Amino acid sequence: MIRPVAGLLLALAVVALTATPARAYAVGPATSLEELATSSDLVIKATVVSQRAVTDPWFEPVMGFEPRAVQMKVVSVIKGATKSKVLELRHYASVPGAASSYSPQSYDLTVGRTYIVFASNAGPGVIRQVNKRHTQKGDQGVLLAADARRHRGKTITEVALAELRGLLASKTDADAVTAIQQLDAMSGGGRSDLKDFDRAVVLAAIRPKIRATSDAVATAAIGVFATDSPYYDDRLAQFWLAGIGKGEISGIGPLKLPAKPLADGATKELLAVASGKGSAAVRALAIRALGRSHLMTAAQLTTWANDPEVELRRAAVLVSAELPDRTLIKAAIADRAGEVRHAAALAIGYAQDASLLPLLGTLVTDKDPKVDSAAALSLLSFAIDQAAPTLKAKLTTP
Repeated sequence: MIRPVAGLLLALAVVALTATPARAYAVGPATSLEELATSSDLVIKATVVSQRAVTDPWFEPVMGFEPRAVQMKVVSVIKGATKSKVLELRHYASVPGAASSYSPQSYDLTVGRTYIVFASNAGPGVIRQVNKRHTQKGDQGVLLAADARRHRGKTITEVALAELRGLLASKTDADAVTAIQQLDAMSGGGRSDLKDFDRAVVLAAIRPKIRATSDAVATAAIGVFATDSPYYDDRLAQFWLAGIGKGEISGIGPLKLPAKPLADGATKELLAVASGKGSAAVRALAIRALGRSHLMTAAQLTTWANDPEVELRRAAVLVSAELPDRTLIKAAIADRAGEVRHAAALAIGYAQDASLLPLLGTLVTDKDPKVDSAAALSLLSFAIDQAAPTLKAKLTTP
């Protein structure tokens, strides 16, 4: 009788905690800058002047997308040759508000902005996107540039890195965030396999942005150093618990903890933010990122666990899974905020402390559905012989 109950608990937990649906079609691996340049007839730096929808038989009809003709003023040529000062780039673009179940390689460009563009020749004065199908890097083939000056660097990798460094230094939050995301993805960050840029160089460039006054920029930078922290992104909880726990969570690919957390390379900045006077949301993210660093004291976590701000209490309870003392987790079971009780449910799974299983038995019937789903997931992360008494006790629960 245990497995049917476990299966039901898993179904509820995964539905509640999984925020990103699986792709319904195969997506190829991302291509390196050098490989993309090799397959392109022309690589230019150019500024968007105007754009309009266009009819072009090369572009197959795709629901939610349209072929677009973009007039671009050429700033400089990185690869290939053209005498035209203005070129027409044709590419797929999304149709605002339109539904779609498949995305081709597409771009949404902004008039007045400058881009590095990889293209194929399509006729006099006309160039076209290189690939119809997108890769795991959805915007591959067009890269936002820092300015409208001639490109800097001899190789395409040098050119791209120079542009992204310029964007990173921008006073416009959106540009700096874009630079952080691109640098991270193109140096193997997250789930990316790209190795366009040296990882150590990228991390050193992004690290100061952790203390940015902009919440958006700081959040993006913190996220880079928190990729391997199980406490950072609740959407990945089932994958971390599948890797950390001894139980059976069928159908979930486990994530494994690295020997050395990325946060170890930015502890000074993260601790400064966590203990600073910035927004509670950003401070909480810094605490979560530091979860495995062992630099935060029990006293600090206790202070945050009693803070009026829910985000700080939640972060402290999650990270307290690293402490041998379970006081903060036990206290959080009765917190008035469902978000904190949710953190306690996950923290029990992360701690893998069987003495806390009776608390999961309470949380699995919490009035907040997110809390009971998290408790069910944590319960399944324990070895079946440990979880069996709690699972049996819930056989008659509605």
